[in-house]
Amino acid sequence: MLFRIKGFPSIRHKLFLTAILCILLPSAITLLTYNSLTQEAVKRQAISNAQDSLQLVHGSVTNLLKSMLNIANYMQVNSDMNAYFKIIASGNDTSSDPYTKFMNETRILQQLESLTVIGDKSYVAVLLANGKSFTNYSTSDYNPLQLMQEPWFDNVNSLRGFQSYWVATTPTVISFEKINNPYQISVVRTLRLDNKHIYGYIVITVMENQINHIFNRLTAGQDVVLVDADGNILSSSDSSRIGHKLEYPLQGGMANPMPAL
Repeated sequence: MLFRIKGFPSIRHKLFLTAILCILLPSAITLLTYNSLTQEAVKRQAISNAQDSLQLVHGSVTNLLKSMLNIANYMQVNSDMNAYFKIIASGNDTSSDPYTKFMNETRILQQLESLTVIGDKSYVAVLLANGKSFTNYSTSDYNPLQLMQEPWFDNVNSLRGFQSYWVATTPTVISFEKINNPYQISVVRTLRLDNKHIYGYIVITVMENQINHIFNRLTAGQDVVLVDADGNILSSSDSSRIGHKLEYPLQGGMANPMPAL
């Protein structure tokens, strides 16, 4: 007759404990480790995707801003345009032939139009010191000379050479753009004579929507904004944030202020 001493586990219990220790416990540890590694891999992939998206956004926005500067650069170094602007600004347009005047003005306007045929739509205005102006849009939609009354305009007079003044995001002034594009961003350059006297200004404007459309197209729901050096929001997919301070501190890779290109 077999007796089991009270207090000692039975063979069934031993097998059960052995199964737990040898099979279930390692399986649980393996599962936890796998989940942890998977979560880390997913996190790394998400970070990598976000960084790739931000690089695309940075490149696209930078190209848009550079295109504005390229237009200004071209106009500053174009001898034909500058010669004509200087003549008009000085009041020395001695041509008495109305047809010749008309053709000269048409030639300049066509050059302005050609600057923005390819790429993102830009609005170009040349403001001369004598009150004349040239634009690639109809002045019935907006009189560009009104820009000279803006509070920021005095800051432009200190510019030299190819220095630029970026105008913070402002309400759109071109009438037919106001409905679909409530805000605009502009860059300003000066036109100077050899004696450094300012005889005119170049103003290049794009709609803010052109920037936030880049955010929406490339960031897949990420919160991306364009800010200036003071942390003021210049462009965002949420237009109500424009003009407000960024809630987060500016850190490397987190937000890029508008470049002083």
